[in-house]
Amino acid sequence: DRLAARRRKRMLVDVRSLEYLPESMQKTLHYERCRAYLSHPLLRWWAAMDCKAVEEMCHKAFDFRSLDKGDVLFEPHAHAQRAYIVDQGELEYEKDEGGARMAREVLRGGAWISEAALWTHWYHVGYTEAVSASTLVTIAAQELEGAVGRSPSCASVVQKFAAAYHAQVLQTHAKDWTSLTDLEVPARGFEAILPSLPHAIHAEFAEPAIAQLKGFLWKRPDYIGTVRKLEQEVSEGKCMLALASDGVVERLVAVCALRLSEASGQTFLAELGVWKGDALSVACKLPGTKHRG
Repeated sequence: DRLAARRRKRMLVDVRSLEYLPESMQKTLHYERCRAYLSHPLLRWWAAMDCKAVEEMCHKAFDFRSLDKGDVLFEPHAHAQRAYIVDQGELEYEKDEGGARMAREVLRGGAWISEAALWTHWYHVGYTEAVSASTLVTIAAQELEGAVGRSPSCASVVQKFAAAYHAQVLQTHAKDWTSLTDLEVPARGFEAILPSLPHAIHAEFAEPAIAQLKGFLWKRPDYIGTVRKLEQEVSEGKCMLALASDGVVERLVAVCALRLSEASGQTFLAELGVWKGDALSVACKLPGTKHRG
């Protein structure tokens, strides 16, 4: 339609204009355009730790793609070479079940598609089609991998995350391959994978968050005790820290709960309280404890 045609024309003019700028300025402008799409916690951390490397990664790996209504983004069994983020418009995803289309889902702005392509060798297991004129951000897996190799200070964290993600894909495939889709791998979310990584990775991942908190101490010097306590908790493996997309520091704690039940499903073990010195603190709940790295 005319809206999609105008969008493509504007993008083409933008690209042709950029060709006359110095490459360093092209990279900076492209990064400023792409940084809003660094919504993945790992990419945000990488940008905070090595901005130049991520600027180079965005220049080589990030691109924009327009689709008209009815255009097919990908079909089952095709080798996935990039991930996608919906910028504008709507797309429809359907899981392939032996040739039948199942589990239809509408995707709108901000939705990730085929993230698995970035961290593992992935083949599409469904169809994605534009239901309106749409714009997507594309992230090329091969170029991202190359950028990781050029960022030695951050490569270990990214590689260990990718290995853990890949292991989760294999585990899920072995248990129930039908639960895998191009939209998600069960229990593969960043918040689920981060606690499984070595404690040293938790400490590295917390560095930008701690630096940001320390940067505010000149405004609130009375918070210095809180910041030091958080640093100690990270070093002891009691918690993890991360920067949210809005820049807010998040404190993450992995909790392990135990549930014992009869064959009928009725729970027969619960924690009724905890002794603290000579006093009993009553709290009826499932027994559990915080995960310590």
